[in-house]
Amino acid sequence: MSIKIIGLSGSISSGKSFVASIFSSKKIWVFDADLVVHNLLQKTEIIRAIAVDFGDAINNNQVDRQILGDIVFGDRQKLTKLEQILHPQVRLEYFAFLHKAKRYKQKLIVLNIPLLLEKKQYYRCHKIIAIIADQQLRWHRFYHRKTWQNINYARQKFLTIDQKQPNNFIRCKNADFILPNHFSKNIVRQKIINFITSLK
Repeated sequence: MSIKIIGLSGSISSGKSFVASIFSSKKIWVFDADLVVHNLLQKTEIIRAIAVDFGDAINNNQVDRQILGDIVFGDRQKLTKLEQILHPQVRLEYFAFLHKAKRYKQKLIVLNIPLLLEKKQYYRCHKIIAIIADQQLRWHRFYHRKTWQNINYARQKFLTIDQKQPNNFIRCKNADFILPNHFSKNIVRQKIINFITSLK
């Protein structure tokens, strides 16, 4: 039995995690790359690897994610080094997830991966959902999802990340289903439920 793989594509703070949670509420397995990275950063071998190039981010033998993020923010070379440590491990976790999904005879799984389009050679999807929201709304969500000491730093970080990601035109061009995410949560939820029903 083949598994249908649905990929979520969306810019920063577009609402991918919310959409993923809708699938989860319907008992559909979701591979959450951010959660995988969070767990990887607690593994001893990963902490040791990160300590080689990012010693300042290690505190009491643990990775300080805030400091690590600040180190690689705006530094392409350092970000690439970090990706070289983490991305191969994320892919291994994904293949293990896929194998388990097949073993448990899942008919549908969802990939919530920030670099889905950029790394699509590793994550082949049957359908891709483009989650679209305008920049001002996404900035509002980004700023209010945590406490920032400096609004200018927060704005700079948001714009830097946003500018490095594919724009909405590219996301829509590569999508099978376009989901505008500026409606109420109930409307978005119903659209996803309708999408799931259409796959059966």
